[in-house]
Amino acid sequence: MTLTAHGIVDCTGFEVVKCLPWDLPGGETDDRTDRCQASKRSNWGISICRPPESMTSGDESDVNRLHGVVGQLQTDHVQETCLGVLLNGELDPLSALSHFALACGLSIIDRAKLELGDTIVVAGANLLALSVLVAADGQGARTACLVPDSETATVYRRAIERLASEVIEFKDISSFDARLDVWVASSIGNTVYVDAIGQPSSVYAMATRLARFGKLVFGRQEVTASVELNIADVHHRRSAQFIYWARPENLEEALTLAECYRRAVNLFRWRRISTLLEVASARPDASSARERE
Repeated sequence: MTLTAHGIVDCTGFEVVKCLPWDLPGGETDDRTDRCQASKRSNWGISICRPPESMTSGDESDVNRLHGVVGQLQTDHVQETCLGVLLNGELDPLSALSHFALACGLSIIDRAKLELGDTIVVAGANLLALSVLVAADGQGARTACLVPDSETATVYRRAIERLASEVIEFKDISSFDARLDVWVASSIGNTVYVDAIGQPSSVYAMATRLARFGKLVFGRQEVTASVELNIADVHHRRSAQFIYWARPENLEEALTLAECYRRAVNLFRWRRISTLLEVASARPDASSARERE
């Protein structure tokens, strides 16, 4: 175990105790190209891991220390070099998973420099999209979630609906159309688009809707799909920004994510966002049981 600084660790060889992909199994997309590209995704998400006894000094506190990792999911042990964030005070892997997921959302809106009164449109109904929606709502932004037909019955979609009634306020939109354009036009601040699904058609629709000085955040590092854009129009004439959010690749980026984790823990303490715990556990049956009651 190599301690880099301030709890940032190279987690290669760590034992994976809990993990969750950005996408849970759901329906297929209707677009043939999107469906083909989606099948090429690697299985990425977030993992909670801890050092095996062979990497520690034998101190039980070292063995029980949990770390959060963003990247390709592993089965038993982290097999590739990656920087993990020490999750101070966390002993429960499920809580750690929820807190770390929210930290990713906070990291994304920080990269976009989201401000009070801005509008954020997130494409996708998955763990990454959910974390961004909750984080943006806590920042006082107007939020909209674009939910493709293929994701209308996923566990994350149902979790988002529960969060809407319990914690956040957001618009549920099924396609990029005039209804969304009217809603975005009513914003008093800037509009930020976030791609949390990795479908070329969604990226194209968001990019072509960028206003002057608008921002588009690419949140799916593992997606290999490509899309043709008029860079002269989008990038230059409108001065739009393309922002790439990825897992930490150096100490500075890892420290930034660690700070977002500390903020996420505080948000859980004072905001009613316990529903995110159910999403992290990937147990849609729990919510269904309560609804039947």
